[in-house]
Amino acid sequence: MKVYVAGASSGGGLDRAELWVKRLRDEGIHVTCTWPKSIRAHKVGANSPAWSQRKCSVLARGCVREVLDAHVLWFHLPKDVTTSGAWVELGVAFTGHKRIVLSGDNASVFTGLADDIYDDDQTAFDALVAMHKLVP
Repeated sequence: MKVYVAGASSGGGLDRAELWVKRLRDEGIHVTCTWPKSIRAHKVGANSPAWSQRKCSVLARGCVREVLDAHVLWFHLPKDVTTSGAWVELGVAFTGHKRIVLSGDNASVFTGLADDIYDDDQTAFDALVAMHKLVP
């Protein structure tokens, strides 16, 4: 099973994503997203004005490919921060017929696109691990 982890790159979202990416990998789950590593490497937020249009194109298209390569999109719903990229990734996952798992609390009509919604990350993680164990 392949999972793409989506979330905010600010307000603790990057640390949150990195924690769960590591835990998924520790369970033997293939994680397709590279945005946390990219954000760390560039030491700027995902919406940095310092990035050229070309750089933005390369990074955005890479994220879209990684979402489409995954079986599941796990969206860490942001609390007290704004994210736009993760919402775009949610749309890509929906149109790509991927399973959508949400964790956290965020009021948006688009959370209605989810297959599974969990109040917290640990419960979502446990569900993903259980799904992974069902895959032959």
